[in-house]
Amino acid sequence: METLTDFSPEAKRALIGLIDNRIEEKLKDRLPTREDFSELRSIVQELAQSQKEFAQAQQELAQAQGRTEKRVEELAQAQGRTEKELRNLARQVGGLSDRFGGSLEDLSYDVLPACIEKYHGIEVDDLGRDFIRVDGKEIEVNVFGKGKDIKTGKGFTIIGEVKSNITLKEVDRFLSLLKKIRSSIKEELFTLLFGFRIHLDARRKAKKEGVHLFVSYGKEL
Repeated sequence: METLTDFSPEAKRALIGLIDNRIEEKLKDRLPTREDFSELRSIVQELAQSQKEFAQAQQELAQAQGRTEKRVEELAQAQGRTEKELRNLARQVGGLSDRFGGSLEDLSYDVLPACIEKYHGIEVDDLGRDFIRVDGKEIEVNVFGKGKDIKTGKGFTIIGEVKSNITLKEVDRFLSLLKKIRSSIKEELFTLLFGFRIHLDARRKAKKEGVHLFVSYGKEL
């Protein structure tokens, strides 16, 4: 096989020229023009600008994320403080409720004897909180006392509950209590509920069951 070194210098030049011409003819339609380079330069500039804007957006996003994380941390701390304040408030309200409930009970011991005598002609001994033993268990009631009909001398055991807001649920709870203790008391019961507010459905149920209702200002409903 002949190689390029086997050709004379003139033949080599002719052959190389022929090859260059063939390559140029082959690739002339795909060679880039000046316009192509100009367009390419513009595209490169746009890409560079886009990359710059993207980098700036990334930086702004990172800053925003940092602010968000800081805000979330601040909110978490604020929530912690709020929960602590709510717990403190709950303890304060609980303590106030206990003191308030006790005060309402104390008020009932002063108001009820006069009310019961005025509306029912029953003279009442001292009222107070006490325990009743039922089937070996002690059940606490916050209004307990003895009474006597002024005209007939008939004796009564006075049982009651004190609630600031008397609802139907409270009436049902009191009736359940009475059901437990009724068999343990020999005398006739005089039952009552005492409070600031007594709802209408609670009034209807209580009256139907023979439970007397007294409000804090000394009136029977």
